Amino acid sequence: MTSQKNQKLAIKLYQAVWLMISTIPPEVHHLPDLGFCIKLLIIKWLLSSAYRTSRSTLHPCFQECGMNRLSKVILSLIISFTCAAVLSAEIKLQSQLSDSTLIIGDQITLQLKVDGAKQGVSLRLPSLEGFSFSQLGPPTATSQTVITNGRVESFSGLVYRIGISATRKGVYKVPGIEVEYNGKIYRSQPFDIHVREPNQETKMRMVASLSRDKIYLQQMVTLTLKWYLQNDIEDYAIQFPLLEQKDSYQLKLSKRSASGTTVDLSVSGFKVPFSRKHEQFEGEAYTVYRVDFDLFPPDTGTISLPAASVKAMIRDGSELRQDLFGRTIRSPKLRKLFAASKPLQITVLPIPTKNRPEAYTGGVGRFSVATSVDFTRVKVGDPIELTIKISGNGRYDKIEQPILSGLPEFKQNFAVVDSLQPGDIKPDGIIFKQTIRPRHDEIAEIPPVPFSFFNPDTERFQTVTSQPIPVKVLPAGVVKKEDIVLPEDRAGVDPAILTRETKGIYANYVFEDALKQQSLHAAWFLLFTFPPALYLLIRFAVARRKQLENDRKQVRAKAAKKLSKKRLKSVQKLLTEEGDTFYLGLSKTLGGYLADKLDLGAGEVTTVDISRLADGKKISHEIGDSLVSYLEEIDRLRFSGASQSKEERQNHLKRLTDLMNELERNL
Repeated sequence: MTSQKNQKLAIKLYQAVWLMISTIPPEVHHLPDLGFCIKLLIIKWLLSSAYRTSRSTLHPCFQECGMNRLSKVILSLIISFTCAAVLSAEIKLQSQLSDSTLIIGDQITLQLKVDGAKQGVSLRLPSLEGFSFSQLGPPTATSQTVITNGRVESFSGLVYRIGISATRKGVYKVPGIEVEYNGKIYRSQPFDIHVREPNQETKMRMVASLSRDKIYLQQMVTLTLKWYLQNDIEDYAIQFPLLEQKDSYQLKLSKRSASGTTVDLSVSGFKVPFSRKHEQFEGEAYTVYRVDFDLFPPDTGTISLPAASVKAMIRDGSELRQDLFGRTIRSPKLRKLFAASKPLQITVLPIPTKNRPEAYTGGVGRFSVATSVDFTRVKVGDPIELTIKISGNGRYDKIEQPILSGLPEFKQNFAVVDSLQPGDIKPDGIIFKQTIRPRHDEIAEIPPVPFSFFNPDTERFQTVTSQPIPVKVLPAGVVKKEDIVLPEDRAGVDPAILTRETKGIYANYVFEDALKQQSLHAAWFLLFTFPPALYLLIRFAVARRKQLENDRKQVRAKAAKKLSKKRLKSVQKLLTEEGDTFYLGLSKTLGGYLADKLDLGAGEVTTVDISRLADGKKISHEIGDSLVSYLEEIDRLRFSGASQSKEERQNHLKRLTDLMNELERNL
């Protein structure tokens, strides 16, 4: 009996301790609520029950003091410790700069960690003359635990990314970043930023230019981007913000041919083909990378186009450093260069309204018009499909179909119902289709179709016409009044006898097929049952396909680790291979693992893809940053042609294995 009481006592005391711990919120940044008080009452009941169960086994001193006094003491201790923990809770701010040196025209990133809060935080960016602070995307809520040399560091809160740029050189002290939480202001540690101008000694330039600085709305303008180099670079990063607005500006690669070798460069996460050749600039020889873009500014007024910039790493001698084994080795010393183009401005004028033709349908540029028909020999009233093709160098999506019903020659000779269908845009023009019907047999041709547009080169409206199309219109049979046989004309004929009229049309004629069996054929039953059956079959096929697709994704995700091990073994064999084969294998192994695990496409996974996965919360930003850093380092080694020892390559291979193990634990 005593043993059962002791068991009940142990269970209830365990429940009391567990509930006491659970009363302290996981994020100690809010005061106790109603649920907290209810938990305290439950603890008191459990302790009272435990006391009653084991009173006979307690020491006499506990029996004399009574449970009421004991429970008050315990509850007082619980409330004191819990409230002290809650009231003393504070959020913590940690900040880390991507670089302490900022070049005018460039941007560095500040990572701000708010430890202890995942909601209700308001960010306050500082106001400092000559500086620009901007939040880069929404904050990320994350939790992580890092063990370093036996020391455990935990973080649970929000992570902000803040972009910082400056317009004048100097050394500045930023007072820190402020956040507001629960009516209280917190500020991170202040930090210093050294702002300097781009290195004028380096022979690297970024130049952007426009084919014209004054255009009309919907007129195309060409933007040329040139990157001048005199050094062999180890790594680079080109930023062209206009690519992020490519849809608004209808930005596309120009058809203008460029001489020289074509090289694909990464620009703001996009692969862009640049032509490469050698040029003289300011009396010196350069290697020049050039690309041309065609764009259409979306609005009128003065529009500012953002500058393009490039950061590059070049070799600047060598330096001594220690490798992983503590040996002193000589390695290349890298120096960072930066260059930015000047911001561009373009004036966009509205399309004039003076002298605008009535037939104008929105074309801006230079165009021609051509027509064709499906048949050139028809009868009066037969439909003719008229195809109108407009070609030129303007925006086809802004052109509407020419209105034929308002043209006198078409209105007089053809029955026209203007089509409201949009045109079919082709690479070489836009095509409209229109149905017309000839009214009489005296028509000898389909008249020319005019098309009016605004020519920005001459700043005038211009009208072009298509060539007429010869046609042969035959007369059609017409039913006249005398051709109709009325019932009184059949006087004396037995109405019970069905006969066929050989001349004219009887007004109440009964066709011979009226004598045939009119019952429904079996085909009618199939006609009514086939559509529902087909619909159910399609629904079943779609559901089955979705099920198979989900199964395929699961199978592919489960097989990702096994396949990655095979790829790692293949890369292991390439440790001693010359060239970029080994680094290409590392990149493909990581990309293949991510593609299998997350069911991505079969193409190569880029740093842009990883950033999108992090923004879409498929992977954490910390893991995403590690993956991006690793891929950028592998690409640098891959394209620079730098020679590395077998031990260094093994370190890259081990780092890849650790990254995939980390992904396996988190995905």
